[in-house]
Amino acid sequence: MNTTKIIAAALVAVGIALSVVPGWAGVIRIDIAGLDLKYDGTDVFDARSKLGGSGNPADADPLARLVFSYVETPGPGEVRTELGVLDANIYADVLVSGFTIPATPQWVTSSGGGYFDILTSSSVPGFGLGLNVQSASIFYGNGLVMALSTTAANIRTQNLPFSIVLEEGDPVMIGVVCSSAQGTIVGSQVVQFMASGTANLATAGVPEPAAVPQLATLLVGGLGWWMFRRRRASA
Repeated sequence: MNTTKIIAAALVAVGIALSVVPGWAGVIRIDIAGLDLKYDGTDVFDARSKLGGSGNPADADPLARLVFSYVETPGPGEVRTELGVLDANIYADVLVSGFTIPATPQWVTSSGGGYFDILTSSSVPGFGLGLNVQSASIFYGNGLVMALSTTAANIRTQNLPFSIVLEEGDPVMIGVVCSSAQGTIVGSQVVQFMASGTANLATAGVPEPAAVPQLATLLVGGLGWWMFRRRRASA
């Protein structure tokens, strides 16, 4: 199986994990565009700085867009209610530790911990969401896929817009997909990379009640578009 097919399978696995979570009647989705990540041989972190966790935008990667939605009964044919969009003063502050990534494409899991913070203000601290990560898996090949998981009990702080409140105790899944990933391999190990792409966070929560429903495009749909673009580019 070539690398593209392996990554396609990995993408589908992440999509299923984000869209089918037992016991969830509906989920809050945060679609994150313009995420840039780095890897230094041990840790994956936002491209701005390995420092962070304090809600300071100076230590976080500027994002292109955040889309907040509520999805009823996740799965095929679901309906998404868009709660709101942010296009300015938005950042991702990311650090996930403890990865040794082999040159041969495969899933690697770390329980080294870290955080995935979303900042929604240029002030300090600018937290929209401060989330500690419990476990993480990464797949590096002809692109990058990363799946992070934790529970809402690991929320350090939340001040999300559009009256969104994440519920305590519920699982939180984050999927990261980077179609652009440039790295360096020494021997049998990846020693560094830079990657750019998108992320999706899904969890239970309380949305703003008044919003306009529209058809949802799941992570799998977005990944399908990514694969389509890659096939056209390589044709």
